[in-house]
Amino acid sequence: MFPTMIGTIIIAGIIGYASERTGFTANGIIPSIIICVGGALCFYFVQIMFGVDFRQTGFNAHRQLNWGACDCADTVAKVRMRGGH
Repeated sequence: MFPTMIGTIIIAGIIGYASERTGFTANGIIPSIIICVGGALCFYFVQIMFGVDFRQTGFNAHRQLNWGACDCADTVAKVRMRGGH
């Protein structure tokens, strides 16, 4: 979760800087970066708090399925290492 938030902040900062340099906005570089980062963080926290998701419909189920498969594979490997069947 933390690396996702850092990536969100970095991408928002780059977009704020680029929008100011290209003339899309006229707020100044620092205010544009602050506005973009604030909007991105607001969007990020709303997504976490309320479960609003803009991904494909089955993406979360697929991800959980893969994590479950990894957990089972790790368990099987540990049992085999101990000499179990």
